[in-house]
Amino acid sequence: MSKLDFLRNIYRSNASKAHKNLGELFETTEYFANMRIYQEYPVERVYPYYNSGREKFDWVILDLQVVCELHGEQHYRPVRFGGITQEEADQRFEDQKIRDAAKKRATWAAGFSYVCFRYDEKITLESFFDKLAVATAEVPDTNASDQIMVIRKDNTSSQIRIDVDRKRKESEKHKAYLQKQKEYRKKRYQLWKEKRDGNSK
Repeated sequence: MSKLDFLRNIYRSNASKAHKNLGELFETTEYFANMRIYQEYPVERVYPYYNSGREKFDWVILDLQVVCELHGEQHYRPVRFGGITQEEADQRFEDQKIRDAAKKRATWAAGFSYVCFRYDEKITLESFFDKLAVATAEVPDTNASDQIMVIRKDNTSSQIRIDVDRKRKESEKHKAYLQKQKEYRKKRYQLWKEKRDGNSK
């Protein structure tokens, strides 16, 4: 798969059922037609200040500025996959929480909305838009944090303080841009909801 393999139909062999279900939703729903939707999208392409080239988002909808993550059981509790020890499972869980938090902050810092589905949630068009409405309201008006995670070559992780361009963050132009994107997402969602409600009558 190329770095920017455009969606749709091509999945890694280890892609989860939820990952494929969300891809199918994007593929078969008219609302998403002609949008730039990518899977396994590098975090640093969304937020260039992110200090790890290894981390990826499950899905990104660039035209809506939305990140979609699908979190398996290991994101919520230690899981002993592959017969690892409980100590290893505990450490992996702690590292996972650090990565998840850093990716969410990077999403907000870029002015994107962050939509996340749990492993035990059903993925439907309505549940996606419900989550998107909440996520859009959560996006801060300014960049969320200047604490970004680094993954070292030995796979250990840590948080460092990075030198973010404060002038860009605090400029009125940037704030206006983020606000414009939030309003655009809300408008697209409202138009879709009105169309859906009209069709259901």
